[in-house]
Amino acid sequence: CGRDSLGHVFHIQYSLYSPRGRNYSSQQINTIKNLMAKSGAAQYSDGVTWEFEIRALTREGKAPAAIPVGSKMAIKYGSSGQSLVYITKVFNDLYPDKAYVPTAKSWLAKAKPLLNASQTKELAEYYFESARMLQKAGETAAAKKEAELATSMAVKSQLDLVRFSELSASIK
Repeated sequence: CGRDSLGHVFHIQYSLYSPRGRNYSSQQINTIKNLMAKSGAAQYSDGVTWEFEIRALTREGKAPAAIPVGSKMAIKYGSSGQSLVYITKVFNDLYPDKAYVPTAKSWLAKAKPLLNASQTKELAEYYFESARMLQKAGETAAAKKEAELATSMAVKSQLDLVRFSELSASIK
């Protein structure tokens, strides 16, 4: 990757992370990936674009195509519990229905043993996203239990409890 290529990659990433980047289409995201490949940065393209791609696919009504993108990132970042929780968060935020839940359950099952008991903030996030996912799946009892665990960990971590309380109140 020469100096000109690095500049090109920087320009591509700047465009992606600009305010308009949030609204790029899946076709525009693929163009960015191709430009990154031509610039010698192919190995970074998925890591840079996956969240934008999931956003575009779900917005365009192509949500099922987003699940393999998430799965690819779960494999790539599978040794980090926090990363697996974050991938689940993105799907909780963006996916229009519960079709992603079986796959996300496997991500969280892999994430849990990677988080140790002293990581109360990370565990709070784990349980929070697990509760949101279970709520979306209609698994109310399990979602309530996870929300309680999330709140407990949030208290231990001295996190702001507003969103944890809002989640618990929203599970009916």
